[in-house]
Amino acid sequence: MKRNGFTLVELLVTVAIIAVLGSLATVGYQSVRENARMTREVNAARNLIAGYLLHASDHNGQVLPGYRADPSATNLDGRPLPFPTNARYPWRLTPYIPKIEGVMLFNGNESALDSHNRDYLVSVRPNLGINATLVGGHHGSGSPLPPNDRVIDELGNFHL
Repeated sequence: MKRNGFTLVELLVTVAIIAVLGSLATVGYQSVRENARMTREVNAARNLIAGYLLHASDHNGQVLPGYRADPSATNLDGRPLPFPTNARYPWRLTPYIPKIEGVMLFNGNESALDSHNRDYLVSVRPNLGINATLVGGHHGSGSPLPPNDRVIDELGNFHL
């Protein structure tokens, strides 16, 4: 008597092989994804520093003062920003950065631009973990304020 089809053992072996290959692919995917994130952060940091240097060039070589109200700071619509939003570096550097998506905001933070409160969110949640310590000084205790566990859980590891 001739039977067509597969035995139970053949099916189980096939499923096991697919499971092993799938787990290997997942590990490889996570590594590639983390490398891509690192590359994006490095490029964003380069663009941010380029904006910072352009600002310094336009201001006789002076660094961007940390947390200082800037009445000329405007949002993406060209409207003036109120204090304290206009004192934070993201909006003060915007004229020197061609596109804030991918520099100030990326890896899921872009949704801040769609919020009704976007001016504030962009000012307090720029990506890269860069704060006023890097960009011209720090307002407050002078500590470098590394990202805490809550920030890392929400945004992932910082590569810079």
